[in-house]
Amino acid sequence: VRRGCEPTAVHCNCSGKHAGMLAVARHMGWSLDEYWREDHPVQRLCLENLAEVAGYPASRIGVAADGCGAAVFALPLRNMALAFARMARPEDPSAGFSPQRACAAALVVRSMRAHPYMVAGTGRLCTALMTQTAVFAKGGAEAVYCLGVPERGLGVAVKIEDGNYRAVGPVVLRVLEELGLLSPEAARALEGFARPLMKNHRGEVTGAIQAVLRLRRELTA
Repeated sequence: VRRGCEPTAVHCNCSGKHAGMLAVARHMGWSLDEYWREDHPVQRLCLENLAEVAGYPASRIGVAADGCGAAVFALPLRNMALAFARMARPEDPSAGFSPQRACAAALVVRSMRAHPYMVAGTGRLCTALMTQTAVFAKGGAEAVYCLGVPERGLGVAVKIEDGNYRAVGPVVLRVLEELGLLSPEAARALEGFARPLMKNHRGEVTGAIQAVLRLRRELTA
């Protein structure tokens, strides 16, 4: 941007993911050619790991091409939440992780928490949440959002049905409020995400987006 260059595919916001895939391919001695293709060993490895962490059969996970070209996977929200819950406490026996996977998952979470601006960026919900609360979070395309709560071993997965991202912030913040995970200070700092204002072309405030959901809690004996 500073140099005034025209953006290319290298500038895609998925470039970090692609760098990781290339690093894995090089480390494993696999070809770097078409590493993003569904049938490449890197993508098969991604699918296998996702299936194991999310507790969902690889054969039932949908596979398509992401906007960046790499394989992208579809699975139920419950299993997305389960994956984040397991990563929230990877050393817990209930996660079912090997020592190596538990170590890797813990490193991922520590890195996200330590460097929230590398996950999203200035003014982004992921970065703001990890700066103001004790969760680790990552948004996805078409209004998919997941977060983990290490102190509770909890995972949350959200999908706005019509894919409109403007509802994600209010819903996620409302869920955290319902779970008692927002301090008064954090709630104030995140107010812009919890209740974003709507403005017309004159810049006049015409309303606000607000989530009114309540979580259902299953009764236990």
